[in-house]
Amino acid sequence: MNDNTDTGDLLTVDWELGVELERGLWERPERGSTELDMLDPYPFLMGGEPLAHHPASIKAALDRSLPLFRQFVSARTSDTAVLVGNGPSLLNTDLSALEGQDVFITNYAVKNAELAQHAKAVAVSNYLVAEQDPAAFRELNVWKVFPVWLSHILPPDPKTIYLNAQGGELRFSTDVTSHVFWHSTVSFFWLQILYSAGYRKVCMIGFDNTYQQPKDLREGDIVEQKADDANHFDASYFKGKKWQAADTGKMAETYEISRKTYEADGREIVNCTVGGALEVFRRGDLAEELAKAVALPMPERARTKECTAVVARFDASELAELEDVWTKIDQWRVSDVAIIPVCTDACPLTILPDVIEHSGSDEELTQMLQHLPFNHLYFTDVSTLQTMLETYRTTGGRLYAQIEQMPARKTASTHLIEAFTL
Repeated sequence: MNDNTDTGDLLTVDWELGVELERGLWERPERGSTELDMLDPYPFLMGGEPLAHHPASIKAALDRSLPLFRQFVSARTSDTAVLVGNGPSLLNTDLSALEGQDVFITNYAVKNAELAQHAKAVAVSNYLVAEQDPAAFRELNVWKVFPVWLSHILPPDPKTIYLNAQGGELRFSTDVTSHVFWHSTVSFFWLQILYSAGYRKVCMIGFDNTYQQPKDLREGDIVEQKADDANHFDASYFKGKKWQAADTGKMAETYEISRKTYEADGREIVNCTVGGALEVFRRGDLAEELAKAVALPMPERARTKECTAVVARFDASELAELEDVWTKIDQWRVSDVAIIPVCTDACPLTILPDVIEHSGSDEELTQMLQHLPFNHLYFTDVSTLQTMLETYRTTGGRLYAQIEQMPARKTASTHLIEAFTL
């Protein structure tokens, strides 16, 4: 297939090749973000001619997004998120309850001043929404989360996170830094992101789960909205624009797999919509649910003068274990201690930030790290770090309050585990 045309960041490919590339991603959805030798174009088969991104630009966009997603996670203020749908029931919802909450919106909700004021982030996963009004998502001082295949329409900025979003079989991703699935509704995209970010509860509002559309339409069919939009809280939402017909049955399937995944981990999704037809989740009152939310503490390091770091040595075979530790540190808000990952060999692509590749002695590594602003430096391995973190989780002890009682060290510490106990 040699009739592909290079158009800058995008390739024009023949349809057969595009479908083949897309099927390959669906079969191995993690491929776009974890394989260093990704050589095939990344397909974009929407809205006309079949296109594909250069693999180098996709890899670069996903690599840039890893530290941004960690910042997004660390910006949580509560264990509870509010996910806003855009149904007409929002007109009957007390939006003042959103003040001070972790609120996440979708699509053209950014045009509503009140919702935009409360939002921490907005997500888009539909190419028509992006193509018809990309300016709506520029210069927003909130996090923006998009599929990486929309990067040519919605360009990067310091708060834009791109994810390896795939279709295919309906599945739920618990780690969106590798891949995420998009099906039927942008809300499913968000529920996977909020799970990966560590939220224990998601309260949903504005999810009417009903649509006024011709009965003979199938999911994905294009609708030209000439009259007022009765399916959203704003009559002008899609007026004068195109949108894709919905299938509430398939949407319910995405909600069902989301509910099961959350509940399997002791988490919960609560439908706080006023009325509506969505009955997959337990219903609740928004104000009452938010009253039960647990505020996440400010990092203790912000209240201290001293800085402590733990050097975690690992080799490539231990990468998955250390990534698990890192994810839990983010989710549990362990901010008292900085973790410096040091790989003793060549480190594969990872979610870990700023990995140092060094196989020398602790003394040599200490000299290398002298420029960092840490008063206390400890050395440990992945197994010990896992034990320490579990001790912290089960005892609830304040880490820095114990560590600051110890003398400053620049060598391995046999007392490190004590810092993680009451």
